[in-house]
Amino acid sequence: MMESGQQLEGVLERELAGSGLGHKARHKRLLRIGQAMSRAASASFPRQFAKDEAGLKGAYRFFANPEVTPEAILQGHVAATRERCRARGKVLCIQDTTDLIFKHQVEGAGRINQLPRVRGLWVHTTLAVDAGTHEVMGVLGQMVWARPDKPKRKKRKKEETAAQRKKRPRESQRWGEAAYRVSDVLEPLPAQERPCVVHVLDAEGDVFETLEVIEALGDSFVIRVTRNRLLASGQRQQAEEAEREYLLDKVAQAPVLGHKVVQVPGRPGQQERQAELEIRACRVSVRPPRNRGRAGQPLELNVVLARETRPPEGQKPLYWCLVTGEPIETLQQCLQVVEAYEGRWLVEELHMGFKSGCGTETRRLQHGARLSNFLALATVVAFSMLSLRDAARRPEPPPASEHLSEIQLQLLGDLCPELPPNPNAYDALRAMAMLGGFIGRKGDGEPGWRTLWRGWEKLQHAETIYRMHLHRLSSPKADSG
Repeated sequence: MMESGQQLEGVLERELAGSGLGHKARHKRLLRIGQAMSRAASASFPRQFAKDEAGLKGAYRFFANPEVTPEAILQGHVAATRERCRARGKVLCIQDTTDLIFKHQVEGAGRINQLPRVRGLWVHTTLAVDAGTHEVMGVLGQMVWARPDKPKRKKRKKEETAAQRKKRPRESQRWGEAAYRVSDVLEPLPAQERPCVVHVLDAEGDVFETLEVIEALGDSFVIRVTRNRLLASGQRQQAEEAEREYLLDKVAQAPVLGHKVVQVPGRPGQQERQAELEIRACRVSVRPPRNRGRAGQPLELNVVLARETRPPEGQKPLYWCLVTGEPIETLQQCLQVVEAYEGRWLVEELHMGFKSGCGTETRRLQHGARLSNFLALATVVAFSMLSLRDAARRPEPPPASEHLSEIQLQLLGDLCPELPPNPNAYDALRAMAMLGGFIGRKGDGEPGWRTLWRGWEKLQHAETIYRMHLHRLSSPKADSG
C-alpha cells in the first residue's frame, strides 16, 4: 500500500529503485522517463517530453543503449514483488502470453500468424497474486521473443519426425521455464517465509512436460485442460480401445458437488455477465502423451469441472476443466480451485495496461531490442495503475488516500462533484475514469484502460497547473507585487 500523500509516480520510483542498470546516470534517466510516462502514459515520446528536447533525445538513447536490458529494468520491480510475497501463505503465479503487433517496420520482429506481413513480438508474463485476497503483488518474470519465419520447404527434403521436433527448442517450453524462473526469484527468501506457489495457466499451458516440471519443483498448479488425456488402467497397453478411460469423460460423470456464480468479463460482442456453474471433481492418473511413446510415469492429478448449464441465448457456455495439485476433498476446496483460475483475468488486465494504456504497439522504436526495453518499463507503469484498480475492486476497498495525494483528491473532487467525502479507492477510480470519458451507465461494466489513463492524465495536468499557481504565489516576485 502507498503511504498517505504518495502518488502513483512514487510507486513507480519505489518499484524501479533496485534496477540493475549498473550506472547512476542510467538509473536517473530511467526514473525520468518513467515519471514522464506516468503523467501521460499513452502519449508519444515527443508529447511526453514537450519543450524538453534533451529529455527526448535521452529517452531514445536510453532504449537504444546496449547496456540496458529488460531484465535490468525489471530487476527492482521483481525484487519488490518478492518482498510482497514474503510470509504470504499462498501465492498464485499466473502465467499468460500475449502478442505485440506493429504496423511499422521493426527490425527483429517475427511472424504472429500465417500472414507474412503481420509482424511483432510475443510476451509471456508471470504475475504474482495473493491466493486468499487476489491482491496483485507484481511481476515475477517476463519473457519476450520473436517467432522465426517458417523455412521454405526444399524439394525431396524429408519431413521432420516427432523425435527430431522434441529435441529442438519449442515455444511450449515457456510455461515450464517461467516456473523455474519463479523458483529462482523466490529462492533468496528464508524457507519459513517462502510462500506456497500455485501456478495458474490457461489451456495453452496444458502440456504434460509442464506438469512434470512443476511437480519436480514441489509447487502446486491450477491448469485449464482441453486435451482428453488417456488415463492409466490396470490393463495399460493391453486394454481395448472401448475399455479405455479419458480425463474429460471421467470428470463429466462425477457427481455434482454444488454450484458457484462467477463474473464473466465483457469482450467484443459479448457483455459482462454472471454465470452459474455446476461443480464436479475426481482424482485421475494420466498417462504420458502418445507423441513421446507413452514413455514415463503417469501423473496423479485432481480434476475440477466447472460447467455452465444454462447460458444466455446465443452465448457459449462457460466450461472450465481444471487439473490441480490442490486438495478437492470438499466442495469448499473445489471452489478455491475455481477461484484461483478466476484470478487469471488479472494478468490479462496487466497486458491491456502496457498495450493500450502505455501504447507499446504504437511506439516508433525501430528495433525489437529497444521495444523490449520500453515494454519492461511499461510493465512497471501498468502495474502502478493496476494496483489502484485492484484495490478498487476488493470487497472492502481501502481509502483513496492510500493511492492518491491530498492535492490529487482535492482536485478530483473539484473536477467530479459526484465524488463523496473521504472516498475509497473504488470511488476515486470511477471519478478518474469519468474524467477520461467513462459514462458509467448500468450496462457499461467497469472502466477500461483507455478511459482510466485519459482520466489520470487530466488529473496530472490539473495538478501541474495547481502547483505552478502555488509556486507563483509563493515566489518573492509575487510577494513584492
